[in-house]
Amino acid sequence: QSPSWQFLWLLIILYMLNHFVWKCLREILPVNSVIRDKCGKGDHLCKCCGESTETLEHLFFFCSNARAIWKAAPVQWDGLEGFRNNFWHWWGELKEARSRENGKDHIVLTVNLLWQIWKNRNEQQFNNKSRGPWEAVNKAVGEWHEFQLASEEGRGRGMRNQQGFEEERGWTKPQPSWIKVNTDAALNSNSNKAGWGVVARNWKGELVGSWAIPTRSCSNAPQEEALAIRGAMVIARQMGWR
Repeated sequence: QSPSWQFLWLLIILYMLNHFVWKCLREILPVNSVIRDKCGKGDHLCKCCGESTETLEHLFFFCSNARAIWKAAPVQWDGLEGFRNNFWHWWGELKEARSRENGKDHIVLTVNLLWQIWKNRNEQQFNNKSRGPWEAVNKAVGEWHEFQLASEEGRGRGMRNQQGFEEERGWTKPQPSWIKVNTDAALNSNSNKAGWGVVARNWKGELVGSWAIPTRSCSNAPQEEALAIRGAMVIARQMGWR
């Protein structure tokens, strides 16, 4: 197997997302150009922008819908712009980001963003409904963070400390009627940009809200994480949480 395939199947994400990227790499995701070529039926144009043939690369990188989502996203891949004409090459370069700080987390978030771009497209294609870029980004951040927390909880089961008592790891529920807010920060020193993720869940573990907040500059990890916490406090106040 090539490194690109190995990298894909070793990613710790929902299996449906592994399979989704696999379809992209195999060029069998049913975008309009693929359906037209395979069946000879249907309109090849992109329903989101109506300007170009809907290829895989147009859908994810060049459509106005996709560009708006990437612009709003808390993670940026400015160094990959030269590879956007070929998804396989883009994915091959993306995997090299594993070595950068929080690289794996950024890659997993990126897969969630690709998934939300695809879901936006399907809403427009089949239901003639459009979702704003912030809605898609917040959904991607929320689902990414929820999966992270669930994975941590799974790894934490059965862990014992030196005294033999089971330790609790991962997300823990707040007191009844409380809302718990978790934050995270993503940094890209090359582009001098950062982004904050905020996820709120109630005492039942249900998602209350999620927010992705891009910034125009980038400092250091501790400062960006502190700013993310401050941003979460502002959101909590706006939501009327006390």
